[in-house]
This record gives sequence, C-alpha cells and structure tokens, in this order.
Amino acid sequence: MIDKDLFMSIDALIRKKQTGTLDELAKKTGVTKRKASKYLDCMKDYMDAPIIYNEEIKSYEYTNEGQLSLEWKKA
Repeated sequence: MIDKDLFMSIDALIRKKQTGTLDELAKKTGVTKRKASKYLDCMKDYMDAPIIYNEEIKSYEYTNEGQLSLEWKKA
C-alpha cells in the first residue's frame, strides 16, 4: 500500500532542497532508509519526476519545474 502523505512530504522536502542525505530523508519522514529509497525510485521511475541528488548542497532536488500528482483525473 502506498502512502500518499509520504509522497507529499518527500515532494515538499525536495522542493525546499532540504532532504539531506537518504539517511536524513528517512529520519525526517519517519520511515526506514529502504522505504525512503523505494519512494524516491517510484517518483523517478513511474511518475517521471526529474530527481537528482546534488552532492554540493547535500539534498535531492528536481532538475526542472513541475507538479507531482497522485490523484485520478477524470478525462
């Protein structure tokens, strides 16, 4: 089962460039490092979120502007 609130928390931290390392992201969101990694992978692989880890600022960030959406939109 996915946790929509966790996706939104990670998204907010990425937008602020305040995730820290993967360990720090896990602590900030209250999940294991493995779960945080899986959610990042899901965001990148299935939601096409352009996420990179910026070693200079020690945070994940988006490489361009966009919006993460987890809701069904009726056509």
